[in-house]
This record gives sequence, structure tokens and C-alpha cells, in this order.
Amino acid sequence: TNIATQTGASANLTAVPLPGTTKYYRRVTTCADSGLSSNSTGVPFTTTTPAYCTPTTTSKTNMYISSFKFVGTLNNPALIANVTGADGYWDYTARTPVAEQPDGSVINIEAISLDTVNQGKGGNWKAWVDWNGDGDFNDSGEEVYSLTGYVTNALAFGFIIPAGQTPGKYRLRIKVNYDGTTITPCSAFTSGEVEDYSFLVVYNCPAKVDA
Repeated sequence: TNIATQTGASANLTAVPLPGTTKYYRRVTTCADSGLSSNSTGVPFTTTTPAYCTPTTTSKTNMYISSFKFVGTLNNPALIANVTGADGYWDYTARTPVAEQPDGSVINIEAISLDTVNQGKGGNWKAWVDWNGDGDFNDSGEEVYSLTGYVTNALAFGFIIPAGQTPGKYRLRIKVNYDGTTITPCSAFTSGEVEDYSFLVVYNCPAKVDA
């Protein structure tokens, strides 16, 4: 793809705002007299992952997420079970394979919590996606799920990947807690857990095989 306005001896480029995304750039030189062109070799540029906040909990054994799974995606990665118990925060973004889903499609999630503080009934839940890759979950549209009116220990929900969302890897944060505090992506809490996961948005090809 040609980059508009970048036709001089030097170029100013905007990095792709998606952590872990690599793009390759090359220079095309065209002779003014003959019109012949020559391409340079491709040079990779990788957008680094920003530093995300790490929420803290004072009673991590009271409640934690015991299992998590992406459902109905193109490749359906295996269930992730927390066999090591409560820790307050887990970063699972490096796990493979990564769930894949086209832009404009629904991505579904199933999660289960265990607790000793609410007789096993669970807690309140919220989930966020860092759609613009800026290292937080505070922008409009980044809260993709909220369950605060009642508690549950078994959760199933879905959200729509915005149509036209840039293909690449995105960070999902899911949080369960039970202490009456406001649930935000970075706030400290008493009983509960936060986990981060990655999923991959792929181009929604208009040509599909129905049968």
C-alpha cells in the first residue's frame, strides 16, 4: 500500500497502534526519465506493548477466576484453567494459540469463579478491551461487559468486534470481585481477581463458503 504524501527522500510514518504488530516498509525509487522503478528490501517495524496497570487485592484467596474460554471463534483455543489457585492478577496474553475472529463478528466468553466469601455464589463482573492499543481501558467503547446488578459464579457473555476494526492482536481484561467497591480496570479491591488475555482480529473477508 502506498503511503500518501510520503514521496520525498525521507518519510514520516505513524506507528500502527497495536501492541506486538509488525509491519514491513520499503522504498520505491522511480527514475524521472525512464519511468523505471526499483524497490528496496523490506524493513520491519514492531509496535511495542505498553505498560498496563496491575490491580491489587488484599484477600486474593477469597475469590478468583478458575476457568476462562473463548467460544465460537475461528479456532476456539482450549479452556484455560487456573490450577494454581488465586493470585489476584494473571497475565495470560502470551498464551498460544490466540483466539481469532473477524471484525464485525461476535466474540463469546465463558468464565467460572470460585470463592469462600460468598458461599460459592460468585461476584460482580466486568470486561474491557483496549481497542486503540494505548495501554489503558478508559476510552469510549472499551468496556465490553458489565454485570453489577447481581452476582454469579458462572458467566457467559459476548461482545461485537467493531466493523472495520484494524486487524491485529488486542488485550482483553476480565475482572470479578465481591466487596461492594466500584469495578474499574485498575482499582484495588478486597476479594476477586483480574486476568488479561489476547485475541486476534482478522479481516472479515466478504467472500464466504456457506456449504
